[in-house]
Amino acid sequence: MIRRTRKVLAITSALILLSLVMGGLALVQFADDPMAMVLEKRERVVVPLPDSASRLVLIRRTILSESHRRHIVLERAGQPIVETELFEAADANDPLTVSWHEASVEFGGPYVRLDEPGGEILVDLVTPAVVRVLRTAVGPILTSPKGDARIGAVIGPDDGVTVTDGLAGQRLPTGTGRLLGTVMMDESGVWSFIPTAPPER
Repeated sequence: MIRRTRKVLAITSALILLSLVMGGLALVQFADDPMAMVLEKRERVVVPLPDSASRLVLIRRTILSESHRRHIVLERAGQPIVETELFEAADANDPLTVSWHEASVEFGGPYVRLDEPGGEILVDLVTPAVVRVLRTAVGPILTSPKGDARIGAVIGPDDGVTVTDGLAGQRLPTGTGRLLGTVMMDESGVWSFIPTAPPER
């Protein structure tokens, strides 16, 4: 009886070990970062846009409460149009303001601008394109949203910027635009989009 029990336990242990090995292999094969799937905390924020057909989805993945990776998706009619990783925030707790720039003959668009102390992201809904804007003494310079490659731009004598790639050759919109709201930690500590209160009537 004891021998039979040991045999059953050995077979059961072998099956459990085999299942763990197979599961690990599946994670390695089908996941870009299998450890992150187990250890990361994922937060998702949806920002509705005034054109009613589009929305921004911001995803923040935190691994072991230290590394913060951010991703942005522009969706139209529920379908992803542009997806890209964003540069790392200087401070993960910094609020991110979201503003809307109407389309114009001079600047193109419409655009959505996301601002935080560590940088600025501009989303062109028409091209569509997502770029990071770096403000410098000689004028704004465009880089990739992740901040690791420069997009072509020519700065004219009037400090105007002609973009040669990424925003369909349009100049950058001016002004602060219309504030839509802020992405920040709410009172319960959850990463959320807090819309701007509608004006009183």
